[in-house]
Order: sequence, then C-alpha cells, then structure tokens
Amino acid sequence: YIGRRYYSFVHDRDLFIVIDNSFPFSFDEKQRKWLENIIKNRKNYRHCFLFMHVPLYDARDGNQIDLVPPQGNSRVASYLLEFARNHSITAIFSAHLHGYFSGRWNNIPYYVTGGGGAPLLGRDTRHYFLHYLRVFVDEGGFTVTPVMTGKQPLELGDLFYIYGARCQFLLRKYNK
Repeated sequence: YIGRRYYSFVHDRDLFIVIDNSFPFSFDEKQRKWLENIIKNRKNYRHCFLFMHVPLYDARDGNQIDLVPPQGNSRVASYLLEFARNHSITAIFSAHLHGYFSGRWNNIPYYVTGGGGAPLLGRDTRHYFLHYLRVFVDEGGFTVTPVMTGKQPLELGDLFYIYGARCQFLLRKYNK
C-alpha cells in the first residue's frame, strides 16, 4: 500500500472524503477523530461524498449483513451510517463486492462499484459486469450512471484515477 490511508479534498464546493475500512483495525480512533474534524465545516459545502473500500452492508443479501471488518461486528458500520445521516452525506461509494449494486441505507444513496477490472464474482448480469461510474454533480444534486466497458482492462483515456483507502474510483469531469 502506498499513500495516505484516508484523506479528503474539495472540488467546486463539494467535499470528498475517503476513509479506510478495509481491515478490522483500519477504522480506528485516530481515523474517527479525523473524520469528525473534517466534517465540522459540512455546511460550507454543496455536497459531501463518502468513499470507502468495504460497503457498510452486503448489497447482495438485501443489506442485512454487516460487511465492515470484522464481519458481523456492526459497531463500525452502525457508526458510519449514523455519521452519514447526522452530517447529510450526499452519497456513499464503496467497492469490495466485485459487481455493481445501488440502493439506500437509511435513505442515503449508496453505490457499490467493484467491477472495474477485478474478476467478477457472480453471474447475474444485472450486477456482475465490467464497468465504471459516471457521476454528474450540479446545484440540483447528482446522478450516477454505470458505464459498461465490456473488456478488461479499462481504457483510462482522459479519466482521472483516484486511489485511496484501498478503493479505486474513476472520475471524469463531463460538460453538460
């Protein structure tokens, strides 16, 4: 692993927070305090997006099983979901499950995007396909569209690659 495990940045009045929840010891007290400090100025930002490697709950199983390590210990998942709700997090992005899933956790939109080149771990073509997410953000909100690539590896072209918290997200700035 190279680089910071967790970090944040601001782009066009939007706050992006990347956390590390990839191992049982990853989301520790130090990271929790950092996260609480980062969110203090939430009201200054139009949107706030939270990125993490492991989804809070297993989207393959109706969101009933806590996936954050250690699995079955809902302490971290419960804290992060409550944090997201209390601080008006716009959406949660994660990976780990090698496919595409979306829905809502406590009315907060989530997107699981683990089909960017890793082996797919299922056969249901509604969820298991190679893809990246195209995200449009403006004053009125945001839209997320999964874009099928069909082949490995992805052609990066003019995509901007962000690696953090053991997550990989492809972001591209599109003009409407």
